[in-house]
Amino acid sequence: MKKFLSGTAGKVTIITVVLLLVLCIFLAKTSQEEKAADIEPAQAVQEWTEDGLPVFIDFTADWCPYCKEMEPVLEELKQQYDGKITFATVNIDRQKKIAQEFGISSVPLYVMLDAQGTPLTYYPGAATKEALVSFIEEALLTGSGDVA
Repeated sequence: MKKFLSGTAGKVTIITVVLLLVLCIFLAKTSQEEKAADIEPAQAVQEWTEDGLPVFIDFTADWCPYCKEMEPVLEELKQQYDGKITFATVNIDRQKKIAQEFGISSVPLYVMLDAQGTPLTYYPGAATKEALVSFIEEALLTGSGDVA
């Protein structure tokens, strides 16, 4: 056995076993993270609306370049509407149940919910900050939410 492990075939075998072990650990961890992240849509909406504020949902994905471009704009909006709107981010690859519940087929996509969790309107695609401010304000007027 010692002679076998000291040769090239033995080294390849050891490397293969180690790589398979690392792969198994990675897959197990990824599966656990996905299960934990993919909560029921009703539970997510309940959490988002706990504070009684309207909700702005950013549907995104890690692979989406437009989503990455929108991150600074969304950070500015979070600051501008701090304490007036709850902001939520849904990664459609990790939170598939929520994405399916809202009928999301492309990203980026933004959804406004009223304070009770009822969808008011959708905004597809990347946008300027001004366009998203208009989207938010119109949704709030439609949903009779008053944000000053």
